[in-house]
Amino acid sequence: MLSEGMDGTEFSKHPELHKAWQDGLCTQNNWFYSLTTLKLVNCDIKPYAIPSNILPCLNSLEDLEVRNCNKVEVIFAKNDTDEIPSKLNNLTLEDLSELKLVWEKNFQGILQFQNLKQVSVIGCKSLQTLFPAALAESLKMIDKLNVESCDELREIVGKEDLATGLEKKFSFPHLATLHFYKLPNFTYFYPEIFTVVCPKLSYCCVLICPKLELFQGPHAEGEAESISTSTNRQPLIPNLDAISILEELYLGWEHISVLRLGRQAEDLKYLKKSFLYFDVETNENPTLPLGILQRVPNLQELRLGYTHSLEIFLTKNTNGREHRILGQLKKLTLDTVFELQYINLEDSWLNTVIEKLHNLYVTDCPDLKNLFHSPCGLSFSYMKELHISSCHGLRYLFTCSIAKALTSLEKITVEKSRSIEEIVAKENDGTTPQELPSLTQVYIWQCPKVKVFSSGEINANCFQGIQASSNLNDELFLYNNDLNASVEMLFLLQQ
Repeated sequence: MLSEGMDGTEFSKHPELHKAWQDGLCTQNNWFYSLTTLKLVNCDIKPYAIPSNILPCLNSLEDLEVRNCNKVEVIFAKNDTDEIPSKLNNLTLEDLSELKLVWEKNFQGILQFQNLKQVSVIGCKSLQTLFPAALAESLKMIDKLNVESCDELREIVGKEDLATGLEKKFSFPHLATLHFYKLPNFTYFYPEIFTVVCPKLSYCCVLICPKLELFQGPHAEGEAESISTSTNRQPLIPNLDAISILEELYLGWEHISVLRLGRQAEDLKYLKKSFLYFDVETNENPTLPLGILQRVPNLQELRLGYTHSLEIFLTKNTNGREHRILGQLKKLTLDTVFELQYINLEDSWLNTVIEKLHNLYVTDCPDLKNLFHSPCGLSFSYMKELHISSCHGLRYLFTCSIAKALTSLEKITVEKSRSIEEIVAKENDGTTPQELPSLTQVYIWQCPKVKVFSSGEINANCFQGIQASSNLNDELFLYNNDLNASVEMLFLLQQ
């Protein structure tokens, strides 16, 4: 048996506890009262993860993890004892296929979760509601809420049985991270009139949640802004002032399109990082939300992903402030962009951004032929790192003439690109050696056709070596203190 005062246990490794758990004998084990961590993994227990007779024994529990328990329908059973304070800080629920409720119905005033800080719910496909309303109002310490891949989830906070019709106010003074991902039926935060206050929110991700009204949309002339309350379709975030200190924002097109059309007067001056996801129906042509980008003057990293149209790169800025809007970017990531053959498109705002970028990441762009089209009049004097991954149409990254402009380039990464043959292509009339004066490291992995760095002559006086494995702690490979010779020898060694 487990010893008294044990700090934590993985329940599935102790089958002798199963009988005690179901028969109500755990109250006799003194060590249970001092347990701070409990993991229920692959357990054959039902219907409750924490039965009512066990609940009073867990008054020292700080971390609870329940995973892959396919018969569990409810996490916390209702208990008839007096109100019990809880020390629970972290609650993790994963892959519970039959889970219907986290707290059993009418679970009010019995257990106080005032210390709950982090809640993560992933892959619980039958769950429809996360928190009872009364309990949600007591979550004053919660700082992270993560909900992913819950197919039937409809709301975060459930409607009370005896709803008064009065506005509910949910105050989460410490909530910093809000992450909602792949929730196809997620419609309401709370299905009645409500306000949410989370003054410390710094990270917000809402992706593949098509039914949720996240932001306040535009209203017709004379239309009252409270009209959404009559249909219980209140936005979770009524205006940008509610998320004024946000540092990271990740949105899908269904929410980008609403935000760009809304009447927003506030700036997100603390926003440093954003991911905009443009996966839409084939008959839609999303555009870059320049109106939003006007309100993020300190944005450093922008990631654009999942688009089948080049329209977002050809969006015209009618007020002439394009350089000021996007010129402050340091890192740009293009993720799963179809039809894109090279980055420096004609008449694209990308040309403005590229000249000031420090880092460019391109991944899963199947139509990319080469990174930069020649001839190219752009300056790349700030570029320090290029990272290319899973671009199977690539034959090379750029030509020798473009290499001349990459005077600050320090690192090149090319991985999982089966068609690429060389990094720098030699032009037909190119005989003059080209310089990459700042290049120190090249990372090449799972690129079976790369036999040479360049068919032309490249001088890289700062070059330290090649990384050619998925383990970044492996030593760099360097042969004859030469970039081309190192790539050639590495290719031979890998045959």
